[in-house]
This record gives sequence, structure tokens and C-alpha cells, in this order.
Amino acid sequence: MRKFELFFDIDSEKEFVDLNTLETKFKKLLESKVGGFIRPIDNLKIYQKTFSVKQQASFKYRFLSFLIKNYDRILVLKPNEMQNLINRMDRLKLTENFYKKKKNGKYGQTKFCTRLLKELRYEEALGGGSRGKDLARMINIRACSYCNSQYTFSYKYDKKKISKLQLDHFFSKSKYPYLSISLYNLIPSCSYCNQKKSNKGFNLSEYSHPYEESFSDRFKFKLSPASEKKLIAKYKIEEKEIDIILEHTNDIKVINHDDIFDLSGIYSNHKNIVKTILKTSKAYPKRKIKEILDLKDEHGNPLFSDEQEFKRTFLNVPLNENEINTEPISKLKQDFMIK
Repeated sequence: MRKFELFFDIDSEKEFVDLNTLETKFKKLLESKVGGFIRPIDNLKIYQKTFSVKQQASFKYRFLSFLIKNYDRILVLKPNEMQNLINRMDRLKLTENFYKKKKNGKYGQTKFCTRLLKELRYEEALGGGSRGKDLARMINIRACSYCNSQYTFSYKYDKKKISKLQLDHFFSKSKYPYLSISLYNLIPSCSYCNQKKSNKGFNLSEYSHPYEESFSDRFKFKLSPASEKKLIAKYKIEEKEIDIILEHTNDIKVINHDDIFDLSGIYSNHKNIVKTILKTSKAYPKRKIKEILDLKDEHGNPLFSDEQEFKRTFLNVPLNENEINTEPISKLKQDFMIK
């Protein structure tokens, strides 16, 4: 939900790396021939050589030439650059070479699209193998980028690489196979969100891209007016009376996001968390918090360094907005927590 900014260095397991370093490491993942892996660029060249001289005037051959020539650049195209490329392909009506209406009336990927995905080796390179798990550890997003309700971390245990996430393609690989192994098109997500999104046509004007902006800044979780009224009237509220809504200014990106990933439905099941936060807020008003902050341990040191540490201890949530990607439900907790 927050914009991706810092990334974990899998070599040191301590340092954070910037986007330029991430791009370099990502390219190295696809360059490695460990395990007999054939690099995508080599596969593309081998595939192109199967075309006869007569076939070299075809769209397929010319597009392969484009991919081979621009391979390194395509791997690290930024979201807006990918969108521009897609817009150009759509405008020239070239996308139908990858995704079009079939005889049965349904849309689906073409044989060329299927072949291109195979040659780019997404499944072998990043789908679920060692390289995909390494990439997940580099990005180090611990909570689903779309719903923030599920863990999505990757780790090493007993010399094994384990990932509790899936890599979603923001721009569908069924429609845009040439972006299937582009770094900034790979979004760490939970299995539920990945399945809900499927191959729906996302674009930057109607959906938030995690590498471009913080979707969490576009809305706030709040009590509905009816629930708020009950809380004010009774000074407390029962769990069954809690109605959580997404407050925003008719934001099309929030509306679309909620429609696809059902944030309203997901967070309606977290009323217990909201009740706990509201109860804690009433139990610890500003005056009482100040008294607690004045308490010292046996050595004369403050029990809490500041109000933020106190809130973190009692509410068990990262308080910095940039930490929303580190723990599930952090966005909800931050929106309802005492200020």
C-alpha cells in the first residue's frame, strides 16, 4: 500500500539498497546460468533463428528483433514507461497479436503470446524458483501490496529459500507478455489478491502502482457516521455496532481498488481490532499517557522514550507510515490509533 522505497540486500542481509542497485541485482538474477538455466535473451535469439527468410517480414520476427535489441532496457522499464509502451502498442492495434477475441467469443492470449512467455522463461526464471524467491527477499515487502491484510515475506530456513507470496503482474502478462519479466511489473502480493486481480487490465490512470505512489495516502479507514454517532452517544461501542468504511474524495483509484480486492469486505472482519484500539484510546487519554511517560525504572530511566514508543507497545503497530509494508493490518491500525 505504501510506495516501495527501500530494499533488502540479500548478500549482507543487513544493508538496504536503492532502486539502481536493485536493478543491477535483478539483471544478475537473470544472467546467472546456475542449474543449467538458459537466459531469456538467449532463448529469444534461438527462437528468432527458427524463422525463414520469408518470415522475417512478419510482425513476430520484427517484434522479436525489438525485444532483443531493447532487452536490457525492458527489464527495468519504469511504470510510466511501460504504460507508454502499452499505449503505443494499443494505438497501433498491435496488442491483438498477443491477446484477442477467440472464435468462442471469449478473449484470450494468442499462440504467439504463449510462445513468447515460454521463451522469456518467466515461470522458470521468477515464477516460483530460486530466482523468484531471491527477488522477493530483495524487495522485502512483508505485507501484501494490495490489501495489507496478509503476510508476504520471503526467507531462508535450514538452507532452504521459502516465499509466502506471489508475484503479480501489474500489467497483465497475458496481454503484455513482453513485460512478463520486467522488474517494476512484478508486485509482491498474497495469493488472494493475485487471484482476484487475475489478468484484469490495470493502468496508471485508474489504479495505483506501488512503485509510483502510496495508495494508502488516498483514503482512510473510519467508522461510518452511524457508528461514530453511537460511539459519541454511549462513549463506547459494541463490536457488532462497528461499521468500517473507506473515506476518500470520490477517488477513482480507491473505488477501483476496493472493487477488485474487496478491501471493504476484508476489513469488515477486523472489527475486533478496531474495538481494541478504541477501547485503548479511551483508557489512555493524553493526561494518563503523560503520567506514564513520567514513570522511571529502578535505574531512573524512563520506561518509554516518547509517546510514539508507548503507542507502539500497546497497539503493536509500526507507527511510521513508511512501515505499513512491514506488517499486515498496519494501515487500519494507524488510521484508528490514538493521535
